[in-house]
Amino acid sequence: MVNLFGRNIGGRLDLTPGKAYTLSPATRSILGDLDDLVTIKLFVSEELPTEFAIVRRDVNDLLADFRSAGEGKVRVVESDPQDDPDAEQDARTLGIPPVQFNVIGESELQVKEGYLGIAVQYAEGTETIPIVQRTEDLEYQLLSFIRALTRTERQVVGFVDASATAVPPGQGASYAVLRQELQRNYEVRAVQVDDSVPIADDIDVLVLAGAPFFLDSAQLDRFSGFVDRNGDLLVMASGMGVDPQQGFMASARPVGWNRLLERWGVTVRSDLVYDLASNERVSMPVQGGRLFVAYPFWPRALSTRESVVNQDLETAVLPWASTIDTTGAPSGAVTPLLVTSEAAGTEAGRAFLSPQRDFPRDSLAERLLAVLVSPASSDSADAALGRAVVVGNADFVADRNAQVAPEGLIFVLNAVDWLAQDDALIGIRAKDRRPPALVFESGTTQDIVKWANVAGVPLLLILGAAIRLWRRQQRARNTYASVAAGGSA
Repeated sequence: MVNLFGRNIGGRLDLTPGKAYTLSPATRSILGDLDDLVTIKLFVSEELPTEFAIVRRDVNDLLADFRSAGEGKVRVVESDPQDDPDAEQDARTLGIPPVQFNVIGESELQVKEGYLGIAVQYAEGTETIPIVQRTEDLEYQLLSFIRALTRTERQVVGFVDASATAVPPGQGASYAVLRQELQRNYEVRAVQVDDSVPIADDIDVLVLAGAPFFLDSAQLDRFSGFVDRNGDLLVMASGMGVDPQQGFMASARPVGWNRLLERWGVTVRSDLVYDLASNERVSMPVQGGRLFVAYPFWPRALSTRESVVNQDLETAVLPWASTIDTTGAPSGAVTPLLVTSEAAGTEAGRAFLSPQRDFPRDSLAERLLAVLVSPASSDSADAALGRAVVVGNADFVADRNAQVAPEGLIFVLNAVDWLAQDDALIGIRAKDRRPPALVFESGTTQDIVKWANVAGVPLLLILGAAIRLWRRQQRARNTYASVAAGGSA
């Protein structure tokens, strides 16, 4: 009955962790403060495959919330291009083409075209989502479109791709996905490591992806000048280089950015972390197919949730990461962001990267993989320094990993927002609609829950039936007597 009539009942009760189906306060604030009309066009076909039914429902609910929060400044227009030629022409003009999908009917399989795209328009600007395939981050996407279209000025982020300077040409990591995401809310400029031109004064944050082997005095002075004017840094670098051409080995290498980070009392060590308890699985070729095995050198780092940067994140995969040394940092200035489990160790010098090798277990402990440093929160003499976020890995946001493990990309975008002091989108971006994982303290508890689910319900039915049968048998033993006329029972 609830399923049948629930859609006709007004209101919503959101019991999910983090209120995943409720608009964030930042969304309501931004939509409520709009200066002019924002139009959101939803192009949706009447007949969509079953797997898109829930997506369509969530889209309709979210757009209704946007319209309500906009207080008259957000207009939602829904149309079916397959029934309206004008809507079809509008969709094609906005870059929303029809998408082919399979429709399974009685004894037949058909291929049909349909629409489920969104366009956001403000003044002369337009942003589009050609096909909405999932809604977990739809609130963030739509709000970032609205902010990008309505803001007259953008902060500037300088992006330094230093990975190309540490490897042969053509073998460096690519960060196109990260740059594209940053460009939604910032003006992103490329900054070269070996350029002699001083870093522009209007750059607010520098993102240092990868690390050069060495910074000469001129290069160091150039980046030091940015730090001296309270510039903020996001440093992502590993102290070990992976070279598949040398038998899949990793070798220690200097991290050129450490000479900058020494001002904060933080450095990236030249080591390689392995985690025997919290790690990612990789596919290995075996006879007759492929086998998924645990790979300790790809630790699934645990979020400390101690900062706005990571408060809504659970984990992030950091392949071939290095640890962070914070012994020189002033007291109270460092906040741990990502750590390993207590079953982690490190290797220095050279390391063999095979998943099937043996890993030392004599010095396992929790290791620090990412930190933020805020000297202004300490009592040190360096309180005038800018802020910094340091991660002992850069490969986790490279194109080959950003789409497979998007939580790393979310972490970096949150870090840039925090460094730029633009925290409005952080809580929205990190929303997670996945069911929370069941965590058990022991294998015994996990087995009890497992078998209670498998056998518990049938046993309850059997017990209920047995009690019912027993009560009927008890009633059958009672002696029935007639009631005398005029008497009472």
